[in-house]
Amino acid sequence: MPADVAGLRLDQALAKLSPEVSRAEARRLIAKGSVFLAGARVKVAGRVVRSGQALEVHLSPMVEALQPSGPAPHIPILLSTPELVVVDKPSGVLSAPTPETDQADLLHFLRPSLGELHLVHRLDAPTSGVLVLARTPKAARALAEQLETRTLSRKYVAFLAGAIEADFTSTEPIQGKSARTHFRVHERNQLATWVEAELDTGRTHQIRIHAKASGHPVLGDRRYGAPLPSGMPRPSRLALHAAKVRFIDPTSAQPVDVSAPLPSDLALYWAELAS
Repeated sequence: MPADVAGLRLDQALAKLSPEVSRAEARRLIAKGSVFLAGARVKVAGRVVRSGQALEVHLSPMVEALQPSGPAPHIPILLSTPELVVVDKPSGVLSAPTPETDQADLLHFLRPSLGELHLVHRLDAPTSGVLVLARTPKAARALAEQLETRTLSRKYVAFLAGAIEADFTSTEPIQGKSARTHFRVHERNQLATWVEAELDTGRTHQIRIHAKASGHPVLGDRRYGAPLPSGMPRPSRLALHAAKVRFIDPTSAQPVDVSAPLPSDLALYWAELAS
């Protein structure tokens, strides 16, 4: 932080350092959670800055996520115990805060009614479905260990481009690390294949990358997809849904299975593809 802004309020310092940012805009960015001071997110516009502190402002748009100004989404609760919560995350909602904002993610929407929560795993913003959150640090550690040892397992539903004749497994490395996804054909037509996907590893975007590597990308995938054939219906979003999770309850030590039904938008899209 330059010496000439030391002692100013954070909104004043930001406006002075960035002439294109007014104080009102600076306050909006601070409230949204886009501003970091000395490596920590700061949401108090009146925080006094000191010489030498690093100031970061994150402005990159989250094109796949619900915007902070949008209405709060409906998030179904599939299971609730004193130790954990399992929800059906809607497509378009971030799993966790980003450098750009802490007001458009699952934790932001759930904490007012459920209190403090801890993420156990994540889903890509455009992916819908089952997601497990812990209510206590102890439960978070226990579930994270299950995720590491694959005791916590997840199954997905995806619509892939093209007609796939048989089940297959992809072992394409992801960012130099081993990865394995099993794809089982559930239903197919001339345009697409409904598959069930199960992970042996948990790499970022694993199903999407492995589907692309197979030559049958997930329909609606803006990052890893391919242009649709002429006349083929276009999905309104990524055709990927976390359908089921299985884990050991940290308190009872009993196995728990939780499922989220196929969302209506994906069900309607599949019916359109099959017609």
